[in-house]
Amino acid sequence: MQKSCLVPSSPKKDSYMTIIHLRVAMDHLVRASVHPSDPVRAVIELVWNSLDADAHTVEVTLQRNALSGITGVTIQDDGHGITPETAVQEFESVGESWKSRPHTLSKTEGRPLHGKSGEGRLRAFALGSTVRWVSTALDSAGAWQETTIQGDKSKLLDAEVIITPTTFMKAGTLFKAENGDRLNKLEPDLITQQLTNEFAPYLLSFPNIQIDYDGHYIDPQTLVQRDATIEVQWEYSSCPYKADVRIIEWSDDHSRTIYLCDDHGIPLESLDKAPVGDFSYTAYIMWDQMATYRHDWTQKYLESEPSILNTLIDEAKTQIRKYFDERRSERRREIIEQWKRDETYPYVEIPLTPEEEIEQATFDVLATAVHSAVPKPRKQQRLTLALLKETLRQHPDNLTDLLDQYLFLKPDEREQLEHLLRDIGLSKIIRATTNVNDRFRFLRALELMIDDPEANQLIGERNHLHKIMEHELWVFGERFNSMISERGLTTVRDKHRSLLGLEPVHGVVRRDDGTLGRVDLLLSASARETGRNRHLVVELKAPRVSAGTTELTQVESYALAVARDPHFGGVQTMWEFWLVTTTVEESIRLQTRQVNHEPGMVMTIPIEDGFGSTVSVWVRTWGEIIEDNRQRLTYYQEHLQSDPTLDDAKAYLTERYPSVVPEAFLRTDS
Repeated sequence: MQKSCLVPSSPKKDSYMTIIHLRVAMDHLVRASVHPSDPVRAVIELVWNSLDADAHTVEVTLQRNALSGITGVTIQDDGHGITPETAVQEFESVGESWKSRPHTLSKTEGRPLHGKSGEGRLRAFALGSTVRWVSTALDSAGAWQETTIQGDKSKLLDAEVIITPTTFMKAGTLFKAENGDRLNKLEPDLITQQLTNEFAPYLLSFPNIQIDYDGHYIDPQTLVQRDATIEVQWEYSSCPYKADVRIIEWSDDHSRTIYLCDDHGIPLESLDKAPVGDFSYTAYIMWDQMATYRHDWTQKYLESEPSILNTLIDEAKTQIRKYFDERRSERRREIIEQWKRDETYPYVEIPLTPEEEIEQATFDVLATAVHSAVPKPRKQQRLTLALLKETLRQHPDNLTDLLDQYLFLKPDEREQLEHLLRDIGLSKIIRATTNVNDRFRFLRALELMIDDPEANQLIGERNHLHKIMEHELWVFGERFNSMISERGLTTVRDKHRSLLGLEPVHGVVRRDDGTLGRVDLLLSASARETGRNRHLVVELKAPRVSAGTTELTQVESYALAVARDPHFGGVQTMWEFWLVTTTVEESIRLQTRQVNHEPGMVMTIPIEDGFGSTVSVWVRTWGEIIEDNRQRLTYYQEHLQSDPTLDDAKAYLTERYPSVVPEAFLRTDS
């Protein structure tokens, strides 16, 4: 240490000046210079210095130029100030003796101390190229003295101390940094949240303290939603240890942060990442030995080197996850109940089947996971939740992408939804269940259109029935998934050859009377069945039309035109022509019961293509088609209910989300 003798300084009479040279432990110099341009950390350290001086009011003011750019910072406090004796003592040594200092509480009010290593005075240069502390305090003789400490970034380790008697008898310190660069990080909207995280435990413990940051009071009390402390127990080198984790949940959309703190909750370091992403919170790991290890965690933890501190951090994160698992369950139930009270919840009726229970349970989990993105106004909320319900039913595989389009999911929310739908094949179960239920409903509607005397008089063939059936092709068989509608026989032939990858041919296809003919629906299987290609041509008739000779002759003319044209073959191909009506005249009904023919078949004839292709004509009633589908769906539904995957899905939802799934899930007979 190099120090000059005290000599009078000018221009003030009785002033004394000294130049001190900071003696800095190398590890502290390295740490303080790791972020030489981190103005946020610099402000935080200087505010802590004020609080360590028992300040009740700390006022931070940003200095701006004509373009509103931040060029400097002033910090004013009403603490006990810096005495001439402590000015040299505190400013000449950085980081060498902080562990051995006996005082862990502040001088006058006995508050817990934050600053013990003096790094704040080095970090201050992140705020400007010149820094100055002007402090008023009583010296050891009881006289008021003004102590000014000033430094220049070009001489980082030197500081000038000027001591002047004063008649101003009020303790306090004014810090001022000037000629700063890149200080826009200090804008209140960018830093206020971090200041709240940092000082929350202290300000909650000492509510009479005020921190004013450029006109914005740091007031965590108004933002605290829940404040809880949990115990952490861990073992290192066969020795047991205990610490506490204080978790403060915020009511606003806050960042998530973890601090390493002493046993008073004073933050010493912050971790890079918090483990839970769907809550706004700050966690404070409080340990009475934290100060000893405060600088050891960074490198060792990142390298996963076993140490007492990273063992504590790992266990603390585990306990934080467990805490929020419980909170998540509580919050889900609260949210669902509130939606029900607001009458915006889209499930009004009690689920009657296990599939409906799974759908509702999955909805509850998904909706509450993204509840922060759900609008608050009741009308918009009702619409959004209804949309989510229908999206879950109709597009479970694409649910996350679709939700992203109108709810703008956060990354953690998106990850949670993808994880849920992926587990136990929930999206597959929901899609299958929804399809079955929707198809049962459609069959009932179709039955009404066909059988109801008033309804079937209103349903036309082309304007109604035809357009509806274009979207419900499953009624005619699951295998058919390629379709053309209302096209001539020439188009039917070309479609057939295209599906087989055959070259197109010229010429048109005509019936015996020379007309081109026009089929209602051509359905084709996309893959060959045991070496065969299969097409179904459906001729729809309005519900009030009965199948007679005229209608059957029309369909047979289509079949004969196909049978005599070898271009409708090319591989072994099965062509089926269905005449679909509500009722069948007796003469036609007898033709559907021929010996050696399946029920409903009227005729079958070969196509002379050399591949064994055939054409057959059938007469089917809507009643027969509806009943066949109903039996098939019933079998499928029963199989789905007995599938172990369904039980696995129920068990998964019950185990993971017991507070949010419908009550029926929790019954042993469910």
